[in-house]
Amino acid sequence: MPKLETIDSQAFYKCSLLVSVGDLSSVKSIGSNAFSECKSLATIGDMPKLETIDSQAFYKCSLLVSVGDLSSVTSIGGWAFWGCSSLASVGDLSNVTSIGEWAFRDCSALTSVGDLSSVTSIGEWAFRDCSALTSVGDLSSVTSIGASAFDGCSSLASVGDLSNVTSIGEWAFSGCSSLASIGDLRSVTEIGNYAFYECPSLTLRVLPNSYAENYAKSNNIKYTYIED
Repeated sequence: MPKLETIDSQAFYKCSLLVSVGDLSSVKSIGSNAFSECKSLATIGDMPKLETIDSQAFYKCSLLVSVGDLSSVTSIGGWAFWGCSSLASVGDLSNVTSIGEWAFRDCSALTSVGDLSSVTSIGEWAFRDCSALTSVGDLSSVTSIGASAFDGCSSLASVGDLSNVTSIGEWAFSGCSSLASIGDLRSVTEIGNYAFYECPSLTLRVLPNSYAENYAKSNNIKYTYIED
């Protein structure tokens, strides 16, 4: 399909025998539910021009192992890869600005997410129960992390630069039992209830007399001061 630019909503919805999709090199957008519940789909062709992945585009494609070049993608819709339990890696996400709610929920084989330097918001439950996820890329542009965004990511060991984050939703990092360090919280003005529940090894990096320091004290969370 060399000249195909758009894959419409529900185009391959519940095509349960679809195993692979070939050349998608001209595709710029994938509509909602386009490949939803294609439970035999294991591979997708290269998508270097893809800009948008709409909601539930690959919902419950449980055999999908990897997604190729996503370097042109700017937005990933809600529930886009929810239940892709075999998905071990995602391509270059350096131009993505928003990750929708539930986008990678229950992607239990996903081990890492690369460059997220353009992302400004991470939706609720975006990476919930990604139990193999050990690291996430550059989050230096993120301003908000939704409720339960990383809840249950029990292998997540560290989270990088969060210096621009102003709000962290409730239960955002709950159950991240391996989480030892989290980035600079100098800009945070709101942290929801139980945001770091059951994170026994966690030390927060805060400014003296800041909202984040007061939150840490009130919730008996270890903290250290940021050194500029």
